[in-house]
Amino acid sequence: MSNLPCRTQKLARFLRLCCFAAMAGVLAVAVYVSIAPDRFVAEAARAMMPGTEVWDVGNAATLLLYLVAAVNLGIVLFVLWQVARLTGCYGTGDALSSASADAIRWIGLGLLTKAVIGVLDDTATGLILSIDAPSGQGMLVISFGSTDIWFALAGGLMLLIGLVMLQAVDVAEDNRGFV
Repeated sequence: MSNLPCRTQKLARFLRLCCFAAMAGVLAVAVYVSIAPDRFVAEAARAMMPGTEVWDVGNAATLLLYLVAAVNLGIVLFVLWQVARLTGCYGTGDALSSASADAIRWIGLGLLTKAVIGVLDDTATGLILSIDAPSGQGMLVISFGSTDIWFALAGGLMLLIGLVMLQAVDVAEDNRGFV
């Protein structure tokens, strides 16, 4: 039984396609970065050390930078996949279900994870770039920005909405049992 208007379902299906396109775009960028590792490493170094001369970064540091990037990529893809799941539920008119509540909860957890990783990402990148730094030029970077706060707030809100929605689904199921 569909409990969403047809226009809403069409919008949800369009947004689901947008999520898949975004996932393809993110993967395309990942492939491009893997083809041009020197450019990727230089960009990471310039972002960490603006206005300073960047030293050569070795293979171990490059591999670790890719690992940090892969973690970020995985989180972004995970959140996009959950949004695609949610819009898939909405696209079929299934707004009040445990599947849509689960997707919302997972989106929230993904955004909270992105907030935590956002804080740790710059620290890890700075430490990794310091592996091959000349003596006395190593660095420790700890940054916390408004983007991290917004990811945490949005993630917490989505998590809460998903939990409340799951409870609403349980109440609706109980009420159907009485009728």
